[in-house]
Amino acid sequence: MALNVEKVNSPELEFYVPSSLDEMLGNDDAIAAIKDYAKDIEAGKKRKPLMLHGRPGTGKTLSAYLIAKLMSWHVVEMNSGDYRDRDSIMKVAASAAGSRYLFGGRNMILFDEIDELMPRYDTGAASAINEIVERSTSPIIFVADDPWNQSVRFLRGKVELVGFKKISNDYVAKIISTFLEKTRLRMDKKMVELIAARSRGDARSAINDAWTMAGSDEEDLSAIGMRNSKEEIFGVLDKVFQSYTVAAPLMAVTNSDEEGDMLIKWIDENLTNRYTDNEEISEALNSLSLATTYYNRASRSQYYTYWRYMNVMMSSGVALSKVHSPSMLKRYSFPKVIKSLSESKGERGIEARISEKIARRVHAGRRRVAMNEMRLIAREVRAAIESGTTKDKVAEELEREFQIDGKETEYLLTLK
Repeated sequence: MALNVEKVNSPELEFYVPSSLDEMLGNDDAIAAIKDYAKDIEAGKKRKPLMLHGRPGTGKTLSAYLIAKLMSWHVVEMNSGDYRDRDSIMKVAASAAGSRYLFGGRNMILFDEIDELMPRYDTGAASAINEIVERSTSPIIFVADDPWNQSVRFLRGKVELVGFKKISNDYVAKIISTFLEKTRLRMDKKMVELIAARSRGDARSAINDAWTMAGSDEEDLSAIGMRNSKEEIFGVLDKVFQSYTVAAPLMAVTNSDEEGDMLIKWIDENLTNRYTDNEEISEALNSLSLATTYYNRASRSQYYTYWRYMNVMMSSGVALSKVHSPSMLKRYSFPKVIKSLSESKGERGIEARISEKIARRVHAGRRRVAMNEMRLIAREVRAAIESGTTKDKVAEELEREFQIDGKETEYLLTLK
C-alpha cells in the first residue's frame, strides 16, 4: 500500500507529510469522526468542539491541519510553546472564534497539547477557553495525549472525544519507507523494521529516528533503545529549542524519564544545530553549565532539591536564551557518550552486578553504591595490594564479604 506524500515548505524546514486525511494510516474511525464533524459545521449544525486524544505520534495534530486544509479553514493555533494565560488566549483566539478569515472561509481554533496547561503559568486559561467554547461560531479542536488529565477537567462534558489508537508496526514501517523515499535517504529494510518495532506505534518518533539513523550501522540502533517512553527525547528537544515560554520546556524535561545528566548531554550536543546566533549560544551554554553544576551538587550531597534548579536551567534557561527562530534544517545528533555507552555495555553490566551485591550487603540503594561505596571499596582494594596483600587474598576477602568473583575484582581495580 503506497502512501502519497506532498512536500510542504516551511521557512526553516521541509516537512514530508500526508497530503489528505485519506492517506492517514491506522485510525480510520477517528478520521471518519473528524470528517463528520466538519460536514456538520459546514451545514450549520451546532456541535461540541472535538478533543482528539491518544498516545503521541498517532497523527492527532496532523489530522486537525488536514481537515482544515480539506475544508479551506484558516488555522489559529495555540500550543504549549505559546503563552496561554487568559490575556493571551483572549487576544489570539477570541476574535477568531466569532469571525471569518480575512480572505474568506472559516477560522478553525486549534488548542494543541491542551493537557499541558500549567496553572502556575497559564493563569485564567480555563475561564478564557470556556468563554470561547460558549460563544464561538468557528470550529474548535483540542488535542491531548491524556483527556482525563486534571488540567483539562474543566472541559469534561463540553467536548466530543475522538480517540486515536496506537499505529501498527506494519503501518509505521510504510510511513518510514515513504519518508525515506521522499527525502532520498537510504536505509535497508531490516533497519526500517527495527525502527518501526521500537517506535511503539509512535509514527512521529519513528520518522525522527529514521532521519537521525539514516546512514548509520545496525549496532548504532541500540541508542534508540535508551530513549524513554514517557516523553521521547526528540519531543523534549523540540520543546526546549522551539519554545519561547517557561512552562512548555520545563514540563517536557520534568516529564522525561531520561536522567538529568543525559538530557544535558542531548541538549548540549544539538544546541548549535538549532541556535545560530553566537550570543544566544553563549547564553544557552551558560544555562547548561549551571544545570550541570546543580546536577553535580545533587549527586555529591544527595540533596535532590537541586534537581529542580537543574531542570529549570536546562529547559527554560536554554529556551529563553534565544530571540531568533531556531534553525530546523539539521537532524538531531545522538550524544557521543551514547555510542561510548553502547561500546562499554559489557563493563557497565559488570559494574551493575558489583553495585547490586554491595547494595544488598550494606542495605543502600544501588545508584548510591555505584557512585560512592563501590569506589571507596576499590580504593581500599588498591591500597591493600600496594601495601603487600596478594590479589588472591583480596579476591578471597571480597568473595567472602560481598560474593564478588575474580572477574569483578579485576574490574574494581580499574575504578578511580
